[in-house]
Amino acid sequence: MNLSVTIDAALSSARLWTLMLRIRDPAKLYKFWGVRVMNQARANARAQGGRRLWKQIADAVVLRNVSQRGAEIRGEGLFGRIGMHKQTGGPIRVREKNFLTIPIDPAAYGKTAREFSLDTGVRLFRPGGKGNPRRLLAYEKDGTLVPVFALCRETAPQRAVRWLPDRAWVLRTGIEEAKRLLQ
Repeated sequence: MNLSVTIDAALSSARLWTLMLRIRDPAKLYKFWGVRVMNQARANARAQGGRRLWKQIADAVVLRNVSQRGAEIRGEGLFGRIGMHKQTGGPIRVREKNFLTIPIDPAAYGKTAREFSLDTGVRLFRPGGKGNPRRLLAYEKDGTLVPVFALCRETAPQRAVRWLPDRAWVLRTGIEEAKRLLQ
């Protein structure tokens, strides 16, 4: 699932259509309109705050294609997918590995299991027998099991954070850009 916003004739209102009939090169309108929508999406993402995630989501939003029929704004790569997930919400599911690693130990926050092992010098393992391994990554300290990461295939559903410009704003902006282009 990738982030993709398409500005095209189907999105247009009757008012915008009448303006577009007077424009010789609709691709020019779609380019200006697409840049405004892209910039607003980026600004909305950055306004969410945080250290780096929302900045990386904003940086992933690009104006990809402009033609006589429309423009396409995409969120590319990993942060484009994360941005789309933030927009729609739902559980985070494992994609390329066997498990998601959810930090339990405060020293593990913001780190992968590998980074944690390298930073601390401890060897993580899954406790339990072969037939019944626990869903944990842990290490042993003085005969005591210290859990570091919980393992799961998906998280609880995440709430949606609506950060993309809404349809009404996109239409208003299209009308503004068409008027500006005609002047």
